[in-house]
Amino acid sequence: MVNAAKQFRKQGVPPSAIPRDIDLGSPTSQERANVADAFVVLQEARYLADYDILDSNRQISLRWAQDCVEKAENAFRDWKMEINSEGAKVFLASLVLGQKWNRG
Repeated sequence: MVNAAKQFRKQGVPPSAIPRDIDLGSPTSQERANVADAFVVLQEARYLADYDILDSNRQISLRWAQDCVEKAENAFRDWKMEINSEGAKVFLASLVLGQKWNRG
């Protein structure tokens, strides 16, 4: 899922991992790019919290946890703006299907 989300992290850039015949509706919006970026960053933070018990500075801090919560809140706000777009449907499908989507 993280690899699929990485494809959507840049505004205006079409993801290369989706089949060419899938209509994205429009280039990747800033909101969709923000949601994809939050997915990737928060997945990495979850891994750190679950397994390393440390952040990238080798410590857990209240500020780091608050930053993660704020990033999640912003992603939910952006998702509400994006949820009804064709691109949002493609984004969700790519998260679910991942690499299987391009197999012939």
